Amino acid sequence: MCALIHRHRPDLINYEQLTKDNALHNLNLAFDVAETHLQVPKILDAADIIDTAKPDERSIMTYIAQLYNVFANMSQVEVAGKKVKNFLNFMSQIQAMSHDYEKRVKALHSVIDDKSNQFSHAKDVDSYVEVKAAMVNFKEYRRTKRRQMVQEKDDLSTLFTSIQTKLRFQKLPSYEPPKGLHPSDTEQHLHHLGSIETTRRRQINANMNAIKAKLEKNFGDHANSFYQQIQNLKHDALADFGNDMHHAKDKLSSCLHKLKQLEGGLGQVEKAERLCEEANIESNEHTDHTVDDLSFEIKQVEKLITKSLAAVESQIAASGGTGISAEQIKEYKDTFNHFDVDKDGSLNRLEFKSCLTTLGLIGIDFEGGDAKFERIFTDVSGGSPDIKFDTFVEYMNRLSSSSMDQTQIAAAFSTLSQGKPFLTKNDCSTGGLISEEVEFITLNLPAHASGGYDYNAYLKKSFT
Repeated sequence: MCALIHRHRPDLINYEQLTKDNALHNLNLAFDVAETHLQVPKILDAADIIDTAKPDERSIMTYIAQLYNVFANMSQVEVAGKKVKNFLNFMSQIQAMSHDYEKRVKALHSVIDDKSNQFSHAKDVDSYVEVKAAMVNFKEYRRTKRRQMVQEKDDLSTLFTSIQTKLRFQKLPSYEPPKGLHPSDTEQHLHHLGSIETTRRRQINANMNAIKAKLEKNFGDHANSFYQQIQNLKHDALADFGNDMHHAKDKLSSCLHKLKQLEGGLGQVEKAERLCEEANIESNEHTDHTVDDLSFEIKQVEKLITKSLAAVESQIAASGGTGISAEQIKEYKDTFNHFDVDKDGSLNRLEFKSCLTTLGLIGIDFEGGDAKFERIFTDVSGGSPDIKFDTFVEYMNRLSSSSMDQTQIAAAFSTLSQGKPFLTKNDCSTGGLISEEVEFITLNLPAHASGGYDYNAYLKKSFT
């Protein structure tokens, strides 16, 4: 009796201090602990059992059945706790990603606006030395800070897409950033800065008189055409491919192949730029791009496509596979082998029933009806006389599924709260939630009028 209680609640009995020589003490201890902490009434007398050669079997089984019901209910609460933990961890991750996105967007907008203000108030210069120095500084800016802005913008677009993909995969509402912080708003900020940069470049170029129009135009046509082809590929790579991940993979692979082909034609642009440099042409009215810029753009788009392709492939792997970790597979295999008494590689009715009873998924049937078990066996076996390991894994995975289905999550919260419409900190501890997860509940779930935290109101808000 002490071992049985200790197996499920090791905190209630110090098993290591017990001895076989003190049977009466041990049995009284088990009955007292069960009555005090598990609410199982003491219907048996320890002395009668110790002094009787063969105690009444039905009385013993009745008492053990009460213990079984207590521990089976604890198992259900633990399962519900795990489901709630998965949901809370996911929502916490989305919240952290959203906060990071908003913080970085605000910082980027501030940098862009500061640079726009600086260029807008720049003064004209009169000498060639000053013009050349201004041009050098402008090129340095384009090569460093401007690229940092573009790279951060692309990284934020990737983060925003990642948030939306995670929410879409879990069938949750899309993330809507605060006003002015959407990726399109960042594009507008950069577009506005680009317009100001163009004005500043023209302001500098106004004093450059030794420019040969033909070479300028030749290089400009090559560079602009090349840049536009890069942007077209970038646009194709950022297109919404919907939920068909295999289609998305094919499209992204095609974009990457075309980008590699395009990169091979950069030599023509380099030749046109070299002719301008040999003619001492230090600016170009026909384009904002240099070969270095285009090379940078190619690398950025390559990174973007590569990241997107990796994300899609991961999504395919997650949705196409079992979604079960190696540790879970091993645990399921150990359980399966344990109840496969005849070692024939399958579970017959009796073996499967023993498994479900031990796991607390069905109760002990003293009447012999077993209606619930028969429904489960028929569902899992599909009409076969036994259950194979793959079918067993599929069934177990359904029981422990981490899907963010609103009905399942609500049921998990209800189980965790013992049927109450609110959740207490004690419920969270009983369900196995750690301190960080409990803190997330206290900070994000509204208070309930009867006490605790109103999980129904939070779920309604989360899934709307």
